[in-house]
Amino acid sequence: MDSIELVERVAAVETKVENLETWQGKQNGTLQRLESKVDKLLMFIVGLLGGVTVNLIITIARTH
Repeated sequence: MDSIELVERVAAVETKVENLETWQGKQNGTLQRLESKVDKLLMFIVGLLGGVTVNLIITIARTH
């Protein structure tokens, strides 16, 4: 392998690494937004479950 071919291969690898780092940055942003949405959904479900539990307790207390 001559030096010109080596330089070309290194340049190709550097380009691929740069593209991979760009893609990884986008993926990290997407994952953070997804995590935020899942956290909000979890809080909604926990709040809803709490409301149903309180309603059930009140209903049971009224019937006795």
